[in-house]
Parts: sequence; structure tokens; C-alpha cells
Amino acid sequence: MKIQYLGTAAAEGIPAIFCECETCKIARNRGGRNLRGRSGCVINDTTLIDFPPDIYSLSLRLNLNLAAIKDVFITHSHSDHFTPTELLLRMPGCYATLKDDTPLKLYGNEETKKVLKEAVIGEFKKEEIDFIEFHLLEYYKTIKSESGVFLTHLPANHKLDEKSGIFFVEEKEKRFLYAHDTGWFLEETWEYLKGKELSLVSLDCTHGKNRDDGTHMGFPNILEVIEKLKEIGCMTEKTGVIINHFSHYGQATYEELCELAEPYGIIVSYDGMIIQL
Repeated sequence: MKIQYLGTAAAEGIPAIFCECETCKIARNRGGRNLRGRSGCVINDTTLIDFPPDIYSLSLRLNLNLAAIKDVFITHSHSDHFTPTELLLRMPGCYATLKDDTPLKLYGNEETKKVLKEAVIGEFKKEEIDFIEFHLLEYYKTIKSESGVFLTHLPANHKLDEKSGIFFVEEKEKRFLYAHDTGWFLEETWEYLKGKELSLVSLDCTHGKNRDDGTHMGFPNILEVIEKLKEIGCMTEKTGVIINHFSHYGQATYEELCELAEPYGIIVSYDGMIIQL
């Protein structure tokens, strides 16, 4: 399984577009891995999790072939995770010339479907299009993606007015938990994960070095989640841990996050990072 992180920031990006805080000033000056777009990842080059507003610039920065994407899985409808107006530019014969113009499969919850519909009406003055095929996600239902991996949508502790989720991803003996955006997992999610040994877990660290007990996490929460995953049989010494989805309000540069994470063997994500399982 090949996993490539796209953006690795929360909604504002780093540096945040209008911000003059110290973290954003440092990011502008240092550049490199301190520059973070909005979050998403691509699996095996053809399956995308989330469709952030920076998708075009990220595709240029990371040499990402978006024409190769066959299916997109959306965690929830927040605009930093789903920007449908950009997705509509895949329209064959108008905005895009494609070798394979098979409809793109888009998986999301009811709110995602509503946001897509509003964008379609706004752009085309009609409700139906034939180049995107929408499928409604259901909790605990496993879907085989076009890239051959299996994704299961699990409840997230985030945006509780819709069925927001995280993804449990499997390919042969490899298991990857992509857990953004969420706070401490809901009890039903812990129950589902019990006994499922993970190869890799990617955890929300929106608040950086600071604790958060709401619908995101920070590094102190990460350590508690790791202990719980060990307790329920999900982690061994071979399980990799990545922290991702950072806000400038976490008050930590890339270098400071690495210094914080290194003693625990935790990897700090950066835009474009590739992991091979």
C-alpha cells in the first residue's frame, strides 16, 4: 500500500492566510516542511481521501496526476475537506481531456451529497451530472476502491450534526487507520477496532503540543490514544504512528513537532510525504 499525504494542515493552512502569529511568521520565513496545505491523502495513486481547496496547487507542488484518481472518499463536509467546485472541473470535453472518462466515484455522507448538489446547481443550473457518480457512505460498510484497497467508514468524534467519519483501510495483510478530524474516539469506534492489529495509524494533532478535549486532539491526547490502541490489541512494536492535520494555534513548527515526537518514535507528517506499507 502506497500512501501519500497531500496537505497536512487544518482549515486555515499554515501559514494561515490572514494570520500574523509567531508560528505563521516562522512558516513564511522558513518555508519547506513548515508550509502546509489543507489535508487529504492518496492511496495507491488512484484513491483519494478528501478533496481539499488546495488540491490544484498541491497537485502541482507534488506532481500528482489527478486524472488518475478513480474514486474519492470524503470524511465530512467541512470545506477544508471537501471543495466540490474544483471537483466539477473534471467535466470531460469541457474542462478536461481524459484518456479514461469513466465517471468518478464519490463517496460521502448526506451532507456531502447536499454540498455537491448545491455546487452542481450553481455551476450548471441543473441537479444531475454524468461524470461524477455519488455513493452514500454507511458506517461499518466496507467498500472496495478502484485501487484495490478496502475502506470502512467509522464514526468520528467531530461535526456531530452529520455522519462524519474516519477510515479503516485494508490491503491484504496491511491495515491503516486514517483518523482525521476527530477527538477521542467514540465508544462504538473503539469497539469496532478492538483486536484489529494495525500496520499504521495516522492521528489528528490539530492542537499541536497543546491538549484538546473537544472534536480534535493535540499531542497529549495522542499519547493517550496510543495507550488505548495498545490496550485493545490494535498496536504492537511494529505499528507505525503518524501525527497530522496541524493548526497554527498548536504553536509548534515542523522542527518543534519532530523534537516532541521523536522520543516516542512518532512521525510528523509534511505535505507530499510518502509511506510504503
